Amino acid sequence: MTDKRSRLDLLRRWGVAATLLVQGVAATGQGVQQAPLRVGDYIIAVVNSELVTAIEVDQREARVREEARRSGARVPAGDALRKQIVDALIDERVLITYARESGMRIDDAELDRAVSSIAAQNKLTPAELRQRLAAEGMDMARFRSNLRDQMLVGANPRARGVRPDPHQRQRD
Repeated sequence: MTDKRSRLDLLRRWGVAATLLVQGVAATGQGVQQAPLRVGDYIIAVVNSELVTAIEVDQREARVREEARRSGARVPAGDALRKQIVDALIDERVLITYARESGMRIDDAELDRAVSSIAAQNKLTPAELRQRLAAEGMDMARFRSNLRDQMLVGANPRARGVRPDPHQRQRD
């Protein structure tokens, strides 16, 4: 018990010493160059156990602004764009959850064909597509996951705005 307590005291002292050292270097402005301040990720919304995070909203907002800049389109001012993005992400999560719960699946072969098609449409090889995604800050696994979700939503008649005809059963 005493040995354990002395180790804890030693760790606390080292922690305090390390904290003071870091504060001292930061206060004097000398030593290691400081990394830029990064905002932590946090949850914006929970939709049927699916999370919408701040980083995801930030990334979508940056992508929308960049696309608008390229095309010369205007984006809503202030927080209006951010609210629209959050609403869109929530809607996407609802549709994705519904598609998954209704048993819809996109198998790996179908997903591979879609990735190849996207590469071909952009006149890229799969390796070039991977490089382009990396340059934009997205790895292939995340791209595939997003694409699978988009395909799930696209395969869902409700997501496309197609409503079942309530009289369909009576006519058949």
